[in-house]
Amino acid sequence: MEDFQVITQEEGEWTLLVVSGDVDIRTAPELRRAIIECVASGKNNLALVLSGVGFMDSTGLAAMVGGVKRSKENQGQLVLVSPNEQIRRILALTDLTKIFPVHDSVKELPRIDRRASGGPGNVGGVFGAKKVEVT
Repeated sequence: MEDFQVITQEEGEWTLLVVSGDVDIRTAPELRRAIIECVASGKNNLALVLSGVGFMDSTGLAAMVGGVKRSKENQGQLVLVSPNEQIRRILALTDLTKIFPVHDSVKELPRIDRRASGGPGNVGGVFGAKKVEVT
C-alpha cells in the first residue's frame, strides 16, 4: 500500500490537491484538513487530482462533499481530476456525479473568469462573485 499524502500546488487560477494512496477512514481526515486549509487561505477553486488514489471509501467521499460545500460557500468550486474507475463507479452509484465535475486531466480545467461579475478582483464563474483583493 502506498503512503497517503496530499501535495498542494498552484496551476493558474486553480489550487491542485494531488492526492496519492488510499483515502479511507484513516486518511480522509487529512484530506479534509488540506481542503479546509486551502479554503481558509482564500484558495477556493480546488481541483482534487486523484490519479494516485487506488481506493476510496465513504469517508473519502464525505471529505470531498464537505469540500464542495466549503468551496461554494466561498464562491469557489471543487472539481475532480483523473479519478480511477472504482471512484467513478462510486460517484455514479451514489449520484454524486451531479455535484462533482470530473475532468480527465489538469489541462481540461476550465478558465475562471475573474471579470465576469464586475471587474478585476472579483471571482466570477459558476458560483457567483465575491470581492477579493488582488495583489
